Amino acid sequence: MPFVGGVVRHLEIGTRIKIFRRMRGMTQEQLSEALGITKQYLGLIERGKNAPSLDLLFNISSELSCPIVNFFLGHEPSPTHQSLSATKAVPPVACGIWTITLPAGKNLWSNALCRMLGHSSIRTQSLKYFCRHLSSKDAKTFTSFYGQILELSPPEPLVVIITRKDGIRRTIQIMAEIAPSADGIHSIASLTILDITDTCDLMNTLRNDQYDLERIIREKTKALTLAISEAKNELELRREAEISARNAEDDLHQFIKSIPAIVYKFDMHTTKSSFCSEKSFDILGIPAIDIVKKDDLWFKQIHNDD
Repeated sequence: MPFVGGVVRHLEIGTRIKIFRRMRGMTQEQLSEALGITKQYLGLIERGKNAPSLDLLFNISSELSCPIVNFFLGHEPSPTHQSLSATKAVPPVACGIWTITLPAGKNLWSNALCRMLGHSSIRTQSLKYFCRHLSSKDAKTFTSFYGQILELSPPEPLVVIITRKDGIRRTIQIMAEIAPSADGIHSIASLTILDITDTCDLMNTLRNDQYDLERIIREKTKALTLAISEAKNELELRREAEISARNAEDDLHQFIKSIPAIVYKFDMHTTKSSFCSEKSFDILGIPAIDIVKKDDLWFKQIHNDD
């Protein structure tokens, strides 16, 4: 049974499917073949003409390796009424919380944070264990980030890459806030950890699309400029050719006028005249145009002996 979009319109779902498909580097042919549907039907879904069933959405989610919720989150305002430049990010697929009791330094991780690292639960929740999921460079950066928290100095947000237990790499953003407790002695630091992998992939895809668009515009502009230049050159050559032809025709007419005899063009096959010089009037007393129009007039003026 088709899924009824409700607040989330079919076009918005289709647009997100298209975005995540392109983020994964898949063509419509590849995805439709993997789903067992036609390319035309997938195109209708991406354009919002058809509504996918929930089963199909789950299959699409599996093929694109992204949670199905990504097709529905962030539907206000509608992408059809919001420019891409105004869209800063798509909602994260996961959010974990890490609390630190200060100055004791006791750590407590939320279940969501454990799942972000690929674990159902973690007994030893510590800086050292978290750094195991980071590269040596990111581990050093995060250790400094953590040290600022212990000094009650909230650091700037940090972006690092974690490697989950299953080997999957995810990009996360970590933000820290410090709140004093009621006794005025202890404080609680709260680290909000967002999985922004899909956001980064989306931004890279849009950035690459923009670069491709700019490249296409440059190529088309260059080709159009060249075509305009060639057209101008062609027009100039044609204009010069027309001037040369007119000059040659004028020279020919002047030459014919200078000949002290009748210049006459006659087709023996059609017995038609096509040209007669103006000397016909001086010699025969007949205008050249009459000789051309009346084919027998010329022969009437020739003496029988000739």
